[in-house]
Amino acid sequence: MRKCEGPHLSYAQIAGFDAKLCRNGCGLLYGKIRLSGFDVLIVENDKALGELWSRHLERSGNRVVLRHDQHSAMQTLQTSLFDVVVVNVLLRGGSAFLISDAVRAQHPDTPVIFVNNTGFFADGSIFALSPNARAYVRPDTPPEDLTAMIEHFAKSA
Repeated sequence: MRKCEGPHLSYAQIAGFDAKLCRNGCGLLYGKIRLSGFDVLIVENDKALGELWSRHLERSGNRVVLRHDQHSAMQTLQTSLFDVVVVNVLLRGGSAFLISDAVRAQHPDTPVIFVNNTGFFADGSIFALSPNARAYVRPDTPPEDLTAMIEHFAKSA
């Protein structure tokens, strides 16, 4: 068993469990055993779409927190860590980039998948604006495709 002597975030809330987490990236969790799946934050304006993706991810064994605005997403990020974050670029009343920056400040290797239904950023410039951006998808992306991407990026993070 590995032991980490690095600084730890003393009481993070992850999927409803209190845990001590290593902040130096060793990946050790104290007080929580990962049985399966990944912790995913979805920040999506369209409640029906967010719920569709959430249900599919949960059926695949993942734990999902769904938020619909920047304020609630930022509050969630203050107390929870996620393996992957999915966020709508055109977030009403907020900024997807502020959320991405908060995720990166918390854990620089956490992948972010951006959702956008316009041609804006289609040139790939989003990857220059957000260093932890891993994918750019349309809202009509099938849930099984999004789940495959999330699980791929979570495993490689």
